[in-house]
Amino acid sequence: MGYFARMAIIASTFATPVCAQGTCPGTDIILDLAQQILTGRADLNRFEQGRIGAEAAYLALHYVGPTDTMLALIDAMAAEPRHTEALDLAAAYRGIAGLALIDADPVVAMATAGPSLQRAVILADRGETYARLMGQALNIDPLPDGFNRYTAGRLAVYLLADQDDQMRLDVADAAVRNALPEIALYLLADRVDQAALFDVLLANPDNENVQSLADPMQVLSSGATLRTGQMLPFATPPQDAETARSRRNYFDTLRSLWLGTPSDFLGIFLNQSGRDQAASDVARLVLAQVEGGQLNPVTDPDLVWLLEYRALAKDLGRDYVQQNLTGFEFPAMKIRHFAGTALQSLDIILARETLGDFVRGTDAALPPRPPLLSDDFAWDAWVRVAQAVAAGEFGGVGFFDASEFAIAAELLAEAGQWRAAAGSIDPMARPMDRLTLVRDMMLRVDRLCDAALVQPGQSMMQTGGYLWKF
Repeated sequence: MGYFARMAIIASTFATPVCAQGTCPGTDIILDLAQQILTGRADLNRFEQGRIGAEAAYLALHYVGPTDTMLALIDAMAAEPRHTEALDLAAAYRGIAGLALIDADPVVAMATAGPSLQRAVILADRGETYARLMGQALNIDPLPDGFNRYTAGRLAVYLLADQDDQMRLDVADAAVRNALPEIALYLLADRVDQAALFDVLLANPDNENVQSLADPMQVLSSGATLRTGQMLPFATPPQDAETARSRRNYFDTLRSLWLGTPSDFLGIFLNQSGRDQAASDVARLVLAQVEGGQLNPVTDPDLVWLLEYRALAKDLGRDYVQQNLTGFEFPAMKIRHFAGTALQSLDIILARETLGDFVRGTDAALPPRPPLLSDDFAWDAWVRVAQAVAAGEFGGVGFFDASEFAIAAELLAEAGQWRAAAGSIDPMARPMDRLTLVRDMMLRVDRLCDAALVQPGQSMMQTGGYLWKF
């Protein structure tokens, strides 16, 4: 498809938003930022084009509603070389029919489908087609590249994390009928009423893989039982109190990680430090505040990080915690401060939250430097930029390097000035860097609206990726 044809499609797509325009105050902002991304892709090389655009198209589809022009645009992106996210989006929208976009053989397509397409196939007929094809896929010899038996068995728990218990039961029944008892068990373990799980265990006494899932610790990696907060009962309860305590601590820590944050440092901190009691105490604090309504990990995951950080520092000491937060890095996240070391992310989040009232104009006094900031953190630069933002002089006045533009973007976002935040970038920045910042802000505003790109378990099961949910 030529350049002008693509531009015509994009223009008509955003000309008459329907259905979800009044969903939240940020809907128009999301659509504006999405349009900037979809039009700006024309300035990128082919490799870069394959790394951006799918989220913008999906959110436009979600907040505007399906139109022929938007569906044509998605198909055009899916046809581009190396744009696997757009291909997954185009396939997921079609449901079962989308398998044909992956492979002419629906069995091979099911085995190699991305998470979003798998979810769409499951939801199309409550697991009937999914279970039939997945059962056949397990018998392919050799197995298709990219097909992992272990992942295939446990992924459905994540894909259905926002569905009701009847859906889990229906899909599990389809799995049993197609000789997939392990998939069924993972789903049945995730239900409030777990009686059906024990029926499957009793029906498969000689299947070692099935019987292993009677162990509560075996099902945790799938996310099963984390949503309900109830562990499976142990067939053989631990004999000593220390083992029982350790298992419960691990369970509660994973429960907190299952929340709707794009990533979380707590699990890796636990692996680095081995301090399971401290980690689980913090996890229970998060869970209590979420259940009590004081904390919403979907709308503002940054506050989850800050709560965990402050609680750990209070319990274990600032220096010890900081030392254990610099030994690992996250993959490059699409919300940019969830990347690099955990401490780097926490420094950004803490500085921005501390200066929030000042840049919003609700407090005329500059706050003092937070003691939890890293010793080498550029607090003076943040103060200087905050003063410019508060004075309405954020349009490049006094900013001379990329780091100050990055600071301005964070502070403008904190002040709720999303369009300005999305445009606060060094004038010499590459087009891809500009669009990456726009995408960053678009994803943050989505969390304040329908959270269409948020799924429980994302940080554990799909780090850095998103489900296209239809």
